[in-house]
Amino acid sequence: KDVKKEGMKFFLVSVGGLIVNVTIASLVVNLGGKILDLPFQILGNLGAIGAVVGSMFWNFFGYKFFVFKK
Repeated sequence: KDVKKEGMKFFLVSVGGLIVNVTIASLVVNLGGKILDLPFQILGNLGAIGAVVGSMFWNFFGYKFFVFKK
């Protein structure tokens, strides 16, 4: 396999994971504050948990089916 091509795919999936992470955390904190009546600290923790789970799935499936596919 071409190492540079695989490296670029790895980089793109990783940057996508960063975008997914920040987006989920921001949505939970900003929209959750308007929908749910919870303290900011709780929303921040829920946003962090959701962001980790979302980006974990994004990275796993991105690496499995796009970067390291056989």
